[in-house]
Amino acid sequence: MKDDLFSQRTERFFPVGLVFGGIMMILIGTVVLVIESILGILILVVGVCIVFLHYGILIDFKENKYKEYWGLMGLKFGKWQNLPPISHISLTKSRYSQQIGLRAANTTLQGFLYRGNLRINERESILVIQSPRKEKVLGRLKQLAKKLNLGLLDCTEAERIWVE
Repeated sequence: MKDDLFSQRTERFFPVGLVFGGIMMILIGTVVLVIESILGILILVVGVCIVFLHYGILIDFKENKYKEYWGLMGLKFGKWQNLPPISHISLTKSRYSQQIGLRAANTTLQGFLYRGNLRINERESILVIQSPRKEKVLGRLKQLAKKLNLGLLDCTEAERIWVE
């Protein structure tokens, strides 16, 4: 994290099952490119968008602004807004389940997703990071809490605790 800017991808634009399809489109588009250039380029562009399109957040500490964006290969599109007063940072846990399937075979991905939020009030928050790895989320949130001089509340267990 730079001194005056926090940048973090928060989630993919497309679900994991579709991302696998996007990878296949990139491979197929590469082969088709040799035979039919326009069709190959079209398939490649769609595949690249499916694989690399994502959401994220930028926080500018110097200007006290933030931008929730959607990005593609280094380009970030979104509108800068004033950062509202933040009461604290929270770490939460939720269970996810996603089915990926074809006609012949189906599989279900399951697990926990840890989310870090800037809490504005009890109902409003700004998502800053999410990952299936608690350590990754907690590490980034500790850096952010220190930079913003805010408390970090771990809500992943039955008993909520303030993290040092």
